This record gives sequence, structure tokens and C-alpha cells, in this order.
Amino acid sequence: MKWSIENKVAVGFACALVIGAVVAAFSYRTNQLSLRSSERVAHTYQVLRALENTLVGVFQTESGARGYALTGGQRRFLDGFEAGKLLARNSANQVAVLTEDNPIQQDRVRRLQELVTAKSRRLDGFVRTFDREGFAAAAAITKTGVGKRMTDEMSRIVAQMVETEETLLTERSEALAAEGRLTSILWATGGVLTLLLFGLIYAFVRWDIKQRSQVETALRDSQLQFESFMNNGPAQAFIKDEQGRYIYINRTLERTFNTTQAELLGRTDFEWLPEEVARQVRTNDEAIIASGNSRELLEMVPAGSKNHEWLVFKFPFKTSGGQQLLGGIAIDVTEQRRTERRLAVQHQLSEILVGATSLETVAPALLRFLVEGLEWDLAELWLVNGQAEALYLLDSWHKFNVPLAHFDSVTDGLTFEWGQGLPGQVWAAGRPVWMSDVTEDKSFVRAISARFDGLHGAFGFPITEGGTVWGVMTLFSRQIQTPDEEMMATASSVGNQLGQFVERQRVQQALQASEQRFRTLVEQATDTILVYDLEGRLIDVNQHACRSLGYSREELLALRVADIDSIVQKTADEQPWSSQIDQLPLTVESVHRRKDGSTFPVENRISLLELAEEAFILALVRDVSDRKQAEAQLQQTNDRMSVTVKKLERRTKEMALTGQMSQLLQACLKLDEATGVMGHSLAALFTGLAGEVALVRESGNLVEPVVHWGEPAESVIAFEPRTCWALRRGQMHFVEEGNSPLRCQHLQNCLPAAALCVPLTAQGETLGVLTLRELQPGSLEEDEQKLALVVAEQIALAVANLKLREKLRDQSLRDPLTGLFNRRYLEETIERELYRVQRSGSVLSVLMLDVDHFKSFNDRFGHDAGDVVLQAIGNLLLKQVRNSDIACRFGGEEFLIVLPDATLQTTVERAELLRLQVEQLHLLYRGEPLGPVTISIGAASLDEHGPTSQTIIQAADEALYAAKRGGRNRVLVAPTRRS
Repeated sequence: MKWSIENKVAVGFACALVIGAVVAAFSYRTNQLSLRSSERVAHTYQVLRALENTLVGVFQTESGARGYALTGGQRRFLDGFEAGKLLARNSANQVAVLTEDNPIQQDRVRRLQELVTAKSRRLDGFVRTFDREGFAAAAAITKTGVGKRMTDEMSRIVAQMVETEETLLTERSEALAAEGRLTSILWATGGVLTLLLFGLIYAFVRWDIKQRSQVETALRDSQLQFESFMNNGPAQAFIKDEQGRYIYINRTLERTFNTTQAELLGRTDFEWLPEEVARQVRTNDEAIIASGNSRELLEMVPAGSKNHEWLVFKFPFKTSGGQQLLGGIAIDVTEQRRTERRLAVQHQLSEILVGATSLETVAPALLRFLVEGLEWDLAELWLVNGQAEALYLLDSWHKFNVPLAHFDSVTDGLTFEWGQGLPGQVWAAGRPVWMSDVTEDKSFVRAISARFDGLHGAFGFPITEGGTVWGVMTLFSRQIQTPDEEMMATASSVGNQLGQFVERQRVQQALQASEQRFRTLVEQATDTILVYDLEGRLIDVNQHACRSLGYSREELLALRVADIDSIVQKTADEQPWSSQIDQLPLTVESVHRRKDGSTFPVENRISLLELAEEAFILALVRDVSDRKQAEAQLQQTNDRMSVTVKKLERRTKEMALTGQMSQLLQACLKLDEATGVMGHSLAALFTGLAGEVALVRESGNLVEPVVHWGEPAESVIAFEPRTCWALRRGQMHFVEEGNSPLRCQHLQNCLPAAALCVPLTAQGETLGVLTLRELQPGSLEEDEQKLALVVAEQIALAVANLKLREKLRDQSLRDPLTGLFNRRYLEETIERELYRVQRSGSVLSVLMLDVDHFKSFNDRFGHDAGDVVLQAIGNLLLKQVRNSDIACRFGGEEFLIVLPDATLQTTVERAELLRLQVEQLHLLYRGEPLGPVTISIGAASLDEHGPTSQTIIQAADEALYAAKRGGRNRVLVAPTRRS
């Protein structure tokens, strides 16, 4: 016999009670430990279940969002979406509560909650993006992979937490086992047996809990998946018992029929559907249950106020307890079925209309088709008369078993005006009109005869095309008919199809009349019309052909095309018309020859003409004598205008380039930048020309090219101003021949072609010259010369402004007396140099100079003599310092030199050299010697006296005054910071 878990536990506890008499106290303690461990097991499973629910909620949320987007925005998917978010959030919060005593797990729980919140927000954004921008924009969010990374991280965290919980459970189990071993040692056999019994009970309980938990989890997952699938799908799903009572419906069915499970469960179809519908559904259900086989069938079940056709798949099944049930899945196919029926009617109508020559001939078959196909008793066809004043009856047809003598007699010869009776109402409305019972409708003028013949229901629909009503179809039934939207939609489609047929017939009639008018127009046309066969024999001509060529009609028809148009015939001889059919129509200019031998230009528009399955050539010939003359005059005018337009386009381009160059030149800060702008702009302005821009040096005795284009650089050399006629005359100088005696000498090495020199003059000063030379003869025309004047003026103004700007900047940074940099420039640059050498790991030194006994020069000779001394020392410093050095007048008779990348030893050596050179100066003032001049120098460096510019300069200044105190005319180094 297989023991249940309850029996096993009972036996274990019985044994434990027997042994407990001996070891009661310790057994009680052991029992308490076992119970706490069991609680921990249950607690662990609660944590695992909550973690699993968290992942289930996340997956359900993501599935709802994707389903919502994939189905085009069906709202039912949002229910699962919201339920998933709630399940994930609540489960994560439950995990946080269950693991609050575990700091490691709490960190993971917080991260898990953050990921759940972020995942929910991202999916909310996905849904909102789909609602605003559509599926493509929403799908772009999923392609980033962020959502997948979030899900992977959540799965990883859950796996870590599960592993931790299982580890804790294992550790507690091991601790309990260790306690049992200790107890067995202390309490001998009784304690060992008690521990073993409780351990066995614990194992049974744990195994049972685990089995139950797994079963519960599997059932819950299965139930969630089933509910999600059934509630979020497009189909209605239901389960009934054997008596037809509903025991399950999905949410799709609830939404479709506007009901709830609480309202429908336990009820049969007879309690909420019309009796006829319920009876038919019940009959189908019983047949399926009786057969034991599933079936697919169509059922008419109303949803709301309308009947719907449902494609239903029903299947019988039994529960594990043997209860007979019936399941079903239904899909609404109403629109699909309507479309199929409408297409079938249109197809049958098309077959009737094919080959019909008029509506009158096809009317009987058409009316019979409508009566039999739409299941009515009488059909009438009313047409609008030619004056569009009334509808008249074209034909009618009714079933043979429906006597309508009175109704037909009243209808015979009857007409309806716009808005009168059923036909007139349809005509006025331009859409179907339905009358459930014509005998009760006061607007129906034939109500008495209809009542006498038993007609009740009726409806009419217009025959329309392009918004015009050509006629009306009316149908009558001996039954009262409620409005049928599907019927009216089908009728509208039939009306449109008939309207197209009527319009096509009208067009054909108009075409026949048009052909007659065309023949009249051909004879009265002012152009020649020729029809000839593929061999060139004339078949037909109009009167204008006879008049223009001087032949009678009979004479022309006896000729060939070659007799009047040799050029067209030559074309046909080279390539027969039969091989040129694919190239037609075509236009050919030719010459026609009159009967008297004179000729005149013509334009032939040749096309293919097919008559009675035979191909002919149709030629429309127009005399173009006047046009040819006008074209010649127009061509001359166009040629002149083309030249003018090209000049205007070129002028516009030149103005744009000139304006751009002017703006760029104004934005330049240095002359080097300006030369780059000039080179680019001038090459674009003067294409096909070579040239250069040369500027006068500061000395004024040499002109140096700064920009050139269109020729090798070695051909561009500096020259003296006197070699250029433009600079000598102060105005533009143009030489057309390269060997002219008036050609500028600085152009002797250039090609013997025309050249132009334009002086660059601004603010009364000649700054240079713009030179242009031809690369191809005739390219240096008057327009280029005018452009050169404008460009030269702009370049001169820009160069003058740049030189003025540089001069002003130089004046603001240099001492006007000595030409050295001033203190302002020193303050701007020393910090930059200091930062540079510190960054590169180099050194920097400073020399502070002061003229010894400078006051004596002023006192003995005056301040002008002192200025001479300062100027001499300034000139000496300018010659001796390196390009990288900064020589400044620091103030009064003090000078300061900054020497980047110079060690203190090198600096002292250079200072000593400067001191000796100053000592060797022999200065005169007004012919009188000023006497010996000496200087004292203080030296300091960054590595010895830094780290700032102020400390270095201060150290050099202190060394200078120490040199003066020590007797002057010497070089001293400032004490280091260490000393």
C-alpha cells in the first residue's frame, strides 16, 4: 500500500512522541529549529514565486504592447498591457518586503524595481509613439535593443536572487544537520532517533511543498497564457455545457456584444438572442454534440442593432470528470461576405452588359436579373428624357406568378418629375431611397393600385456616372421590407455600373456624330489633308489640297506622293512606310510642288490611319512660308538676346563674386589672409586670363607680387615701380600687342599677348598694381577691363585698411621712441610664453636693463640727448635679440628682455655681451660727443626665481638695483629662492 504524506508524517510524529519521553527537553528544542527551517522554506518559495510573477508581468506587458501595435491599435491588447504592468510592479514590491532582512538581496531588488519601472515607461512610450506616429516610428524604438537589454538584466538579477535564496536555504539545512549531529553526540541514541525522525518529516514536508508549488506555478502559467491568448485575440471564444448554458466567454466576446461574464455566464442563447437565432444556434450545437465531430459553419447573430455573419468553429469535448461541453471560436465575416455578394452581382451584371448595343435592348434581361438575383417581385427601369424634365418608363419585368394588372395599367404612360414619387425622389436625392410599405407612404402616387395587387416593400437607386443621374431603377416586393444597408450598397454599385454603360453608349453615339462633323471639317480645313497607301498612291484629299496645288480632285487622286513631295517620297524609298509604323506619328519638313512647277515649304505631320483593317498614311500638310520667314527673323533676335543674356549672366556672376570678395576682404585681419582671398576670387573672376597682384614695399623702391594665377610661379618676379606705365601714370594702362613699345618692362618675360595694368590707389596712396594677361587672344575684352577697375578699387581699399589696421596695432604695442614693444605688449605675451614653456618643460629667463647715470645726460645736454641715448640702446636691442625674444621698454630708462628657451647661464652670457656692446657706443648730439654710456643688468629665470611672471620680473629688478649699488656697468643674477 502506498502511504500518503499525511500517514508518513503521522507515523513520524508518533515515534517522536515515544522517544520524547526520554529526551523531551532536547526534542522540543530540535522541533523548534525544524519548524523555523520549514518557515524559511515557505518564505523562500514565496520569494521565488514573487520573482517569477515579476518576469511574467514584464513579459505580459511587452506582449500587450506588441499586440496592440501589430493589430493596428485594437484596444483589447491594452488590458493585458496594464495588467502585466500591475503584476510586475506588485510582485517586485512583494520581493522587496520578503527580502528586507537581506542587504545583498535588497540591492538587487532595488535594481529590479528600477528596471521594471523603466521597462514600463519604455513600453508606455512605445504605445504613445504608435498612437501618434504609427507602426514604423514605434518599431524604430524596439530596434535599438534597449528593451531587450533591460529584460536580459532583469532575468539575470532574478537568477542571482533565486541562487542566493537557494544557497541560504542550503546553509540553514546544513546548520540544522550540524545541530543534529551535535545533539546525537550529546544525547546519544534517543536524540539521534528524534533528529532523524524530524529530519524525515521535514524532508517529506519539503518535498510535498515543492511538488505543490511546481503544480501551482504550472497551473498559474498555463492559465495566464490561456487567458492572454483568448482575451487578446480577434476571435470570440466561448464554452457551453450540454444544456447550452455559457460557462466561459472571452473579453473579445464581451466587447463585441456589449456584455460581461457576470451577465452571460449560466444563461442560454434563448435568454439574450432573438428566438429564431437562438433556436438555429441551439440546433447546430445539438447536432455537433450528437455527432462528436467539430464543424465549421456560418451563423447569423445580431451584434448591437445590426445582423452579423459569423464563421464559427465548434467542437465537442469532455472534462476529466466526464462532463460534456461545447467550445467555439467565431470570427465576424460580415464585411467579407457582403463584398463577395456585391462582386458576384457586379460580375453577373457585366456578363449581361457585354455585347449590348443599347440599354433598350438589354433592359429585359437586366430587369429579370435584378428580380431573380436580389429576390424581389417587380423591377422597373426609368430614364431621364432628353430635356431632363421627367422620368419615363423604359421597361419593367415581374415574376410570372405575381399578377400586377392594376399596377401595370396605372404605370403605363406615367412620368415622374424631379422629386415626385419613388423614382422622382431617387432622382432628386441621387442615392437609394427605401420604402418599407408603399401602401402607407403618402408620397407614393401608385399606392392604391399597389395595395390592390399586394405590393408593399420598395426601394429605388439611381443610375449615375460622373455625378449625373441618367435613370432610376425601382424594385417592389409583396412583403413589407425593412431597410437593408447591404442591399442598398449593392444597388448603388449596380447603378454605377449601369451609369458607366449608359455613358459609354452616349459616347459612342456622340462619336458617330463626331465622325460626320469631322468629314465636314476636313473638307473645310485650311490645311492640306492627304491620305495615301503604303506604296505612296493618293487615296483621298481635301479641297484645300486641290486649291494649294492647283489640281482638281480627280487629277490629284491619279498622282503619287512623289509627284508633289519628292522629299517625303525619298524618305519612304529609303525606308518603306511598313517598317516605319512604330515610329509614327512623326513631323517632317518638306517642299510641295504645284501643278505650274512652283514650290513652297510645308510641314508634314504624318500618322498611321487604319480603316477596315487596312493601314494608310494620313498627312496633315501646312504651308509654312510665312512661318519660315518669321522663324528666320526670330532666330536673329534670339541670337542677339542670347548674347545679351550671357553677358547679363556673366555680369551677375561677376557682381556676386566681387561682392563676396569684398566681404571676405573686409573680414580679413592680416594681409596674409587677404592675399589668400584675392588669389581665390581673382582666379574665379578672370577665367581664361593670367594675372597677379603686386604691392609696393615699405621702402617704395620695389613692387613685389603677392598673388598670381594662370601662370608658373617662376615667371612672377619683383620689379621697380618705374618699369610699370600704370604706376608711373597713376591710371589704367592697356596694351593690345605683346611687342608694343608701350608694353610695361616688368611684362617682358610673359607671352606676347594683350596685357592690362591697373594701379591700386586708395586714400591718395599708390599701394601696388593689378596685372591681367591674355592666355588666349581676344579674351581681355572691354568688359574684363571695366571689371578690373572695380576689382582694383576694392583690393586697394582692403589693402589700405589692413595696412592702417596693422599700423595702428603696431603703434598700440610699441614704444614710439625706441621701436621696442611697450609694457602693455609685455603683459599680454609673457603670461602666454610662461604657460608655453611650463607645458613643454622648457625654461624662460628675464633681463632687466637700466641706463647708468641717465639723468646726467638730460641735465647736461637736455632731454633730446636722453632720447638719443634711449633710441641707440633700442636699436641695439632690436639687432641683437632673437625673433623669439621679447624686447620691451619697461619705463623711463629701463628695458626688459624676455628670453624663452634660454637657460640662466646663457642669459647671463648674452647680458654680458649686450653690456659690452653698449659700452662701445659713441654717441653724438648736435656734433658733440655725449660721453660713455653704460648699463646695469639684472637677470632671473623661471626655474630659479619662478613660478610667476611677477616673481621673475621682481627678482630681475632686485638684481638690477643690486648691480647699481655694486658700482653699475655690470651684470648680476638675482638670488635664488632657496638661498
